[in-house]
Amino acid sequence: MSCKKDNTQLLANPSSDYFPNSVGDYWKYKYVDSVANTLVFVDVNIIGNTVLPGGQNATIWTYTFPSHIDTNFVYQDGNTIKFVDKGLSVRNAYTVPLTLNDRWRINPAYVYDSTQVIDNRAFQLNDQNFDNSFYLYEFGHLPNDRWNKFEWFCPNIGMITRTEKDEFLIAATVSTVHWELVEFNLK
Repeated sequence: MSCKKDNTQLLANPSSDYFPNSVGDYWKYKYVDSVANTLVFVDVNIIGNTVLPGGQNATIWTYTFPSHIDTNFVYQDGNTIKFVDKGLSVRNAYTVPLTLNDRWRINPAYVYDSTQVIDNRAFQLNDQNFDNSFYLYEFGHLPNDRWNKFEWFCPNIGMITRTEKDEFLIAATVSTVHWELVEFNLK
């Protein structure tokens, strides 16, 4: 197993899958939004399976915020795990298995974006040790938008933390959101 449990109660049932993507998988995150100046908890659930236009089988992921629910569809294309929204735009991707210094693009429609694995080591969150975790850095831009994302990912568990910083150049605003794993249960 890539990550192990210690005496805290954060971890429960790591998945046998390198990238957990089974109906019934569940994660809860603390979510901090700098623009809205809010801290909320977001439940992430894999609630079912579907077939996307073009015949691609995918799982349905819901992100339940206090005020709304977002939905992504997740599927594997070769060695890449893709997250697409309801409009079928790619929102996130992982090339698995993760390897130090690997690099990939998230969405070819973007002017520029690149994700790179920049570290591989144990990561600690709230006194919990996640062995063999990977630190991912994404940089991208469109004509009027630029973003940076920093994520710790642990095989067999998924995203541990992610910080997303978006700069909207026309509006001269900066948005930062931070995700932090609170609990999970994987099938």
